[in-house]
Amino acid sequence: MTINGIEDNLDEISGIGVVEGRTISKSDMAGSKLVAVIGQTVKKNLFDDLSPIGKTITLKNKKFEVIGVTEKQGAVFGVDQDNEVNIPLNTARQRFQIDRPNFFFIKVDDPKNIDSAKRGIEKVIRQFLDKEDFSVVSQEQSLEFIGNILGVLATALGGIAAISLLVGGVGIMNIMFVSVTERTREIGLRKAVGANSKNILTQFLFEAVILSLLGGLMGVLVGIIFTTLLGNFIDTAINPMYVILSFAVSAAIGIIFGVAPAIKASKMDPITALRYE
Repeated sequence: MTINGIEDNLDEISGIGVVEGRTISKSDMAGSKLVAVIGQTVKKNLFDDLSPIGKTITLKNKKFEVIGVTEKQGAVFGVDQDNEVNIPLNTARQRFQIDRPNFFFIKVDDPKNIDSAKRGIEKVIRQFLDKEDFSVVSQEQSLEFIGNILGVLATALGGIAAISLLVGGVGIMNIMFVSVTERTREIGLRKAVGANSKNILTQFLFEAVILSLLGGLMGVLVGIIFTTLLGNFIDTAINPMYVILSFAVSAAIGIIFGVAPAIKASKMDPITALRYE
């Protein structure tokens, strides 16, 4: 659980409102009151489904009255943003001996002024620090940074997926080639009783697709289990379209890598096949 010392206007700047109770007020700040606004995770862990408004929580051996509950924010890089307790900044300074804030949220009146505002903020902060151990980052830069990370991850995972599909496809092709060889007499017998090359081709392609779909089903089940377990730490969701796409790709892999064995089976001479030992 994270404890934040905040000012009374943080909700206006961050856009994070409350779903129960109220936010920290100017009087809370001025009086350094022992009040707290808690996140959804804290509420669930401490109060379950009961309303926490008016009840108390203990922080550093001091009882704080819960005055509000923030709306659900979710997780960022595995960090639960709802597992937080916000108290007045002046209270945090007194109770937790905070000598300076760790970060500021600043709202610019016009997006066009972001760059000039950043320069002005940097200039002001430098007046109070001996060394430049700070950074001023806009939301646009944060989103760009996150986008770059996600892009690298997507490329890496895409490469791994492509290699996995290739290896799986080659495996299916080898299995089908072995199956064709072992069932040579069966193929000869089927052709002898009237099956044509198209029937044999369709049969082995169908078997290759079934094998590939079974592999896809196992992959989807593992993905669902992994996503469910991951959901204990971060917000996750399973998109049905991706599940359908997984089966479609599996079927395509079965067809692509099952063609060669199926063609080999369909072109067998029935007389030669029946003589095979």
